[in-house]
Amino acid sequence: SLRKPTGKPIGKPMVMFPPRCGHRLELIQDPQLSNHCRLQTPELFVAELTSLGFSVVLCPERLAAPIARAMRLGQSLLREVDLLQSPELSLAYKNQTDLKERLQVRRSGNARASHSLSGKEVTENSQLLPATMSALESVACAAMEAWCDREGFPVPVARQQFGDSSFAAVACLPDLSLQETGGYTTALHAQGQKGKSVLNLYHYFNDETCSEEPCREHADPGLVTVLCRSSTTGLEVRLPSKPGGKPGVRAEYEEEWRDVEAIMDSCSLECSPGEVPLLVIAGETLERLSAGLHPA
Repeated sequence: SLRKPTGKPIGKPMVMFPPRCGHRLELIQDPQLSNHCRLQTPELFVAELTSLGFSVVLCPERLAAPIARAMRLGQSLLREVDLLQSPELSLAYKNQTDLKERLQVRRSGNARASHSLSGKEVTENSQLLPATMSALESVACAAMEAWCDREGFPVPVARQQFGDSSFAAVACLPDLSLQETGGYTTALHAQGQKGKSVLNLYHYFNDETCSEEPCREHADPGLVTVLCRSSTTGLEVRLPSKPGGKPGVRAEYEEEWRDVEAIMDSCSLECSPGEVPLLVIAGETLERLSAGLHPA
């Protein structure tokens, strides 16, 4: 995928491709997990990860509310880093001169700490980042559950071995039997360490005098990436033309670059009030786990 925030050609052909329907998420009651959701059409979702490397999901209003608010606030959140501090999060701000600025958010492993901010008032926005991260993690978890069910891999074990420590601590108890875990052994993550999940908030400056590309061609390194619709059109993908299929053999890709945000715009027309379309992209880790079946 390639982020091209200026919306201008950069020497590569770009092709529009037909809009696709989004896959709806539904919230379900779970005494152990808050904001637990699942896909209504998990088989079709996984099939799209196989053929396209991505899929669009429609996030219900209750789950999408903090995500929508964070997108509305946009770059103003990056101006309030001091006020966004939270005991359960670790924040890292970086400014890359005339290219972009980024706020990176991770769980600190101190989720049970007091919400005292060294005498500062706990603002509404300081609670927005944890809520937004939790919502996006729920979407990612639903995507991984769909993949696990398709592959016959026990979901509790996947949460422990590949998921964040917050998932493992509540979703897979240490006294699970081998039958319950499909014969796999489990081990809880060490408490107090930073989480694996990362929330990145980017602001691209779109400086026409800058000769460097704000975001070069790349594949994301994790299991899956969940993306909101950017305020400036720019995300492009190359579709896989041939899967890798075995370790050490990467997928082959088309030459054309395709505008993927047009699909999100089309899906937004199908959204119920308050729903938000999100893009789920297969990462390099999922590509390796699937032996190349789901190309990043």
